[in-house]
Amino acid sequence: MRLKIRLTKEKIELPVNYQAKVQGLIYSAFSKDGYGKFLHDEGYRDEKRKFKMFVFSNLFGKFSLANQTLTYENFVEFYIGSQSEQFMEELYRFFTHQDDVFLGKNKLKIEWIQMENLPYFAGKKECIIQTISPVTAYKMNEEGKVVYYKPSDPEFELMCVRNLEEKGRAWQLNDFVPQFQVKEVLFEKKRIAHFKNTFYIAYMTKMKVEVDYPTLLLLWNTGMSAKGSAGFGMIRVVR
Repeated sequence: MRLKIRLTKEKIELPVNYQAKVQGLIYSAFSKDGYGKFLHDEGYRDEKRKFKMFVFSNLFGKFSLANQTLTYENFVEFYIGSQSEQFMEELYRFFTHQDDVFLGKNKLKIEWIQMENLPYFAGKKECIIQTISPVTAYKMNEEGKVVYYKPSDPEFELMCVRNLEEKGRAWQLNDFVPQFQVKEVLFEKKRIAHFKNTFYIAYMTKMKVEVDYPTLLLLWNTGMSAKGSAGFGMIRVVR
């Protein structure tokens, strides 16, 4: 499940790397105790890793760039997805019960909010997916250095499958075996993304993949590969 949200103001100013601002807005929807505290402090755990099980997209709208500041005209739109119904219900309740929210220092009016679901299909099928926030795939090598993979690297598919396996265990999807195969990379463009105090090599990409519904749904709800809750790897299904 995912939400599409439009926020409005005549002029909206944000830093180029605004992902932490969007994440802050999302966390502000939850109370500081109860589920909000669990989400921020604990998350859903695999044996070694913890996942927040949500993802958000880039901001969309008409903008200009000057001095590392993005200035959007009149509105921004973005998507938020999650595997958790509780997450989505509380988020929807928050946005439908507020007139205004803060994104960074911008006080924005909530113009509308839409809910979207991924249509079901049986078996496996080929489809085209496209990132709506940059995807990052990496691991530490034996020397302790971070190695990044681009979507056209064979290792990229392996990293995505491993991430899906870990998320499946964290979400307690019994007998879940990811069905994810990259058939063809149609587009990839490198980006350097900065989130809080860390730089990441990431890619905007479009690819043909073979998946089954449980795998595509987990990708759709939580993002492809790592750092979904930091605004990496959100996808849309082109066809």
